[in-house]
Amino acid sequence: MPRTIRTALCAAATVVCAAFSLPATAAQAAEETPRNPVVRGGDTLHAAGGVACTVGFNVRRGTLYYALLPPSCVNLATTWYADPALTVPAGSRVASTTQVGVVQYTNPAVSHPGEVNLLNGTTVDITAAGTPASGQPYCHVGQVSGQRCGTWGTAASACSTPGDLGGPAFSGTTALGLIARNNGVCPTGTTTYWPISVINQFGLSVY
Repeated sequence: MPRTIRTALCAAATVVCAAFSLPATAAQAAEETPRNPVVRGGDTLHAAGGVACTVGFNVRRGTLYYALLPPSCVNLATTWYADPALTVPAGSRVASTTQVGVVQYTNPAVSHPGEVNLLNGTTVDITAAGTPASGQPYCHVGQVSGQRCGTWGTAASACSTPGDLGGPAFSGTTALGLIARNNGVCPTGTTTYWPISVINQFGLSVY
């Protein structure tokens, strides 16, 4: 990563940054099709040791593209892959805070549209990031619980389950946050989120 870009990403306090290098080759394998790997929000990135983290949203800074992952998960590895067999390098961890982890996509063979996978064969295109209002309807996607919807409040009403960590929360086409904690287990309970505004400290934006 060029030093000037790395310095800009790591300017915030309490940020842990890691150096990385561009993968030597672009592997031709992925979960969706062998020659067209795609990683969306709600999908999973993989690392050695069976580690798997949910991507909250894909974001960008200029011409560089990144995935947002839960901080407790992203810190388990530096190099991330698009497939569980670890044959398709996707990118490397470049930063983490107490609320978000950032992985930069470095393999041009891996597509990373600004969409959320609803895990039901459909997607939603995320075009904005915002702060939710009390009572606002919204949905989130978890790897275990799937798509769940509710209303935003002190205790946001959509339920979640262990294993949903990092999943994207959104209202229409607006990103709201990432699943941080489940309070109870689906079909009951509420969910706590990391706000999408955490990307501002890195100068990142959804697309």
